Amino acid sequence: MRAFTALALALALAQSAVAGTLRAGFAREDLTPDRNVPLAGYGARKGALSTGVHDKVWARAAVFESEDRKAAILSVDMVGVSGEVREKLVEGVCKDLDIASRDFLLCATHNHSGPGALSRNPLIQAAAGKFDEALFNDMLARLERCLRAADAKLAPATLEAGRANFADLSRNRAVSGGPVDADGAVAVVRGADGKVLGTFVDFAAHGTVLGAENMLVSGDWPGAMSAALERKWEGSVAMFLNGAEGDQSPATPEGKDDWERAQKMGVAVAEIATATVAKFGKGADDSVVRGRAQDFDMPPTAFQGEWPTHTTVQVFDLGPLRLFCFPGEPCVAVGRAATALCADNDRIAAVVACANEHLGYFVPEDYYYAGGYESTLCFLGPRCGDWFVARFRELLDMKPEPPPVPNVRTDVMGRFKKVVARGTPYEIGLGHGRALTQEIRKHGDFWRAQITGMAGVLPIRTMLPFPDNVDPAPLLYPLLAIRCRLLLRECEPALLEEMRGVADGAGVAFDEILFLNTWMAVADQTDPTALFKLKPGCATAAAGKWLAHNAFPDVAALVVAIPKEGRPVAMMTLAGCVGAPSAMNADGVACAIDSLPAPDDTGLEGVPVWLSVRAALQFNRVAPDVAEAIELAPGTAGYLVTIKDPEETVRLEVSATHSARNPAEPRPAPKKDRKRREAVEAFLKENSTPKGSELRGLFGDREQGVLAPSTRASVVMDVEKQKWWIAAGPGSEIDAEKFVEVELKALLAK
Repeated sequence: MRAFTALALALALAQSAVAGTLRAGFAREDLTPDRNVPLAGYGARKGALSTGVHDKVWARAAVFESEDRKAAILSVDMVGVSGEVREKLVEGVCKDLDIASRDFLLCATHNHSGPGALSRNPLIQAAAGKFDEALFNDMLARLERCLRAADAKLAPATLEAGRANFADLSRNRAVSGGPVDADGAVAVVRGADGKVLGTFVDFAAHGTVLGAENMLVSGDWPGAMSAALERKWEGSVAMFLNGAEGDQSPATPEGKDDWERAQKMGVAVAEIATATVAKFGKGADDSVVRGRAQDFDMPPTAFQGEWPTHTTVQVFDLGPLRLFCFPGEPCVAVGRAATALCADNDRIAAVVACANEHLGYFVPEDYYYAGGYESTLCFLGPRCGDWFVARFRELLDMKPEPPPVPNVRTDVMGRFKKVVARGTPYEIGLGHGRALTQEIRKHGDFWRAQITGMAGVLPIRTMLPFPDNVDPAPLLYPLLAIRCRLLLRECEPALLEEMRGVADGAGVAFDEILFLNTWMAVADQTDPTALFKLKPGCATAAAGKWLAHNAFPDVAALVVAIPKEGRPVAMMTLAGCVGAPSAMNADGVACAIDSLPAPDDTGLEGVPVWLSVRAALQFNRVAPDVAEAIELAPGTAGYLVTIKDPEETVRLEVSATHSARNPAEPRPAPKKDRKRREAVEAFLKENSTPKGSELRGLFGDREQGVLAPSTRASVVMDVEKQKWWIAAGPGSEIDAEKFVEVELKALLAK
């Protein structure tokens, strides 16, 4: 009996020792610069120096030890943090303190009146000022001191967390009536004596009560919130963790000026946090605090060397609170997709934005093509939220979604490839991208070089306030590609999915594929700055007609798309493009597009006509229905579309302002095409049933005045027999003997 009692006592002591393992320490460090520096957050400041200090800005650190493992959270009153800062802290002070990279969360409150000039990234410098090496090193030293001070205060502690509702304190700034995330979380850490050591408040709203006109250093409303909680619990440290704030602004209370409004906003958030803590019990002394993180290769962006290629994605457990940490600014819908991963467990899920790095905005797909500030600064594609959710699933050891498998067949036919792809729109695009990877990259590299070379004639420094030390030329191509998203606002969703597949298949940025599918609509504008005049959140200018002066690269391809829904379509196109000037569907309806001079009828509010043609062919079976579908789509410039099936021919003029069926061509043909077209029409008048070989002779005519230097493929279509003759290559090399015969009927069969 005595032996049994001794054993029970030993087990009880062992359980007690394990149960009370949480230790915590908090500290803060003044980050207020000792001199006037650029303030980060608003490009309108153009890198101007601050003029003074309204209230101090701080770094706040919490170090935890649980189950013999340390973890830390470091929050700073800044607009964002750089991956370089995190890397230096991990390799330096964190290593000294035995805090692994996975267990270290660095985040920013996203206030827009804190110190800038801390990033080497040229795009960030446009809103944060020219990089200052001395200031960077000064701030880094202060952050190191803050972490060391918190570690030195490690002591037994308890932790409790719960949900909080911040109703009426935020609004959707991107979409009127759009989603608002009033749900947040609060955590409190107490010492062994019950005294509050630190608090964490997670709530989604920009730190932008103070506007661009403010030139005084300030923590804005998040700073006021932390100060209010630190007054409530004297000696404590209060951290603000910004949530999915990408499309969330503060619903600012009334006040006599911005300073009073920022104070009231901060106090209002602090009062809700205080009321939430009042409902807690004494907390748990066995809470586990730890992170899971990995350095992932990111989806490619159009910026190439101007943007990071990898980033840290992290899930951080603060006791019962699971934090999904984004290296940038997720919008509400993107954040909710992440927190939904906790739907089947008892975790309190929340988002931390601006965590470990700042890589722009992460918007839902319906924002991506709409224009506006948030979508303009989203660089990772329309499904970036899905990418982050997949990475979070990996970190949580959840079963990954099975990858799509393309069904694609490729043949080489002389100077061009024939690609036959089947499946969903994404799978068709994936097959296209994988089959034509080299050609797609050649196509994109050509335009990158051409447009980068135009930087000297475009007013790029008036578009974004780049510091003098930043060369904006390499940024012109990606910024122009981003602006071209506006041309796809009314595009058929299946084609957008196909473009996404093409990008993933070729391993290039979605915006590059988007540009390849829209650039001709820009080239056909009479006003070379038309894209600039749409006044987006971040404006860039199109090169307009200058683009048309350059010959296409030699990347023509025959792409046959066989979708699960709709009709198969064959297209003679350029690598990476999902529409084409020459196309035919499985019902034998063919379309051919010619540009028309239309100086009064151009604009960039519509959809490029070759995309409208592709969608119309896929979802309609006779020429009149195809024509009607094309008419319903808004255009961008003057084009003549000839639509023919075995029974009927329709000629359609479309432009940015109107479309009208015409029995004959409504305007003169462009000079470069006029002689050839006149020859074709004269021939057709004399030959009601011309032979393919005779038409090939006309299209292979290299006589001066007939040849178009930019020609990369000539196509003769026999609609009744569903037979094509194709010659690919520069126009100067095409003749009647270079045409390859292609039987489409079998290819287009499902």
